[in-house]
Amino acid sequence: DIWSRGRRPTPDRLGVYHRARGLLLPGSAVLREIDRLGFYDGEEEDARGRARPKLIAETPAQLALFFDVRGEPCGLHVTHLSMDWSRKAQFRGEDGEILYPKKMRGSKKGAHLVLREVAPGQPCRLFLAEGIETCLSVATALQATGALRQTDRFWAAGDLGNLGGKALGTVAHPTLKTKAGRAQRVPDATPDMASPGIVIPDCVTDLVLLGDGDSEPFATDLAMQRGRARYARPGLRVEVAMAAPGM
Repeated sequence: DIWSRGRRPTPDRLGVYHRARGLLLPGSAVLREIDRLGFYDGEEEDARGRARPKLIAETPAQLALFFDVRGEPCGLHVTHLSMDWSRKAQFRGEDGEILYPKKMRGSKKGAHLVLREVAPGQPCRLFLAEGIETCLSVATALQATGALRQTDRFWAAGDLGNLGGKALGTVAHPTLKTKAGRAQRVPDATPDMASPGIVIPDCVTDLVLLGDGDSEPFATDLAMQRGRARYARPGLRVEVAMAAPGM
């Protein structure tokens, strides 16, 4: 229902957000814009005393479809934006904590967002990132430097765990601690191949995993290693490209 209420990106709405981020939007990106969409956090009681999601605000939003291994829509990625479309929306909860302006509905496990697509079947290079903006920033840079190929595809996984897929085990984080003072456990570098993950098309000859420099570095590195091992197959070259720290 949310997707059906959206429309294709326009220059004076979603285009404002992309230009403010310095991003070029490929025409084949499966994105839509919507003028007003509710952002919910926590619960409140209705007139009958029943709990219901609490509406924090209604804002413009960027919509992106998740596609499963069969190429069928299975989920929705939502980025809430400011009222003038120039940046991500800013929300605070009742206790003052900053609320993340992105929401995901449906299923994202093993699914992907399409940000640039090419004709199916031809040999291609695929860039796979955690987030939409990370992926588009690389596409923009390649186009600006003349290095973008007509056969380059760009996908986003939605989050780091989906990019690397499920881990077989955990490892102690070198610095992060639990409330009890013990080392925090994070997913290790070994993929659980029994758990479904993103399926890389057979026509892909080069896969580039894009790592954010502003994500927690230890867990991000493990996810990149896990993804590299998960997607490895004969005839496919898998590389990891990390952004500079903080970028």
